[in-house]
Amino acid sequence: PILVAAMLKVGYAAFGIGALGFLGLGLPPPRPDWGTMVAQGRNFLLAGNPWMAIWGSLAVAMVVVGLNLAADGINRELNRY
Repeated sequence: PILVAAMLKVGYAAFGIGALGFLGLGLPPPRPDWGTMVAQGRNFLLAGNPWMAIWGSLAVAMVVVGLNLAADGINRELNRY
């Protein structure tokens, strides 16, 4: 149960870091951040080049969903016996 809870917390932390970066409260500018990438790519959405925002959003979503699925799989395997 501790391992499953830890993996869920890491997923929530990744989402929180991305949200803070989107709001401008994340890492300083020379360091890469998915939330900052989405915030900067938001300006290009209507210009016909949405890829900056899409790749950052997909990266955050895949990390959070992947960690949640891994935690669920570990939980099922540990509770099987």
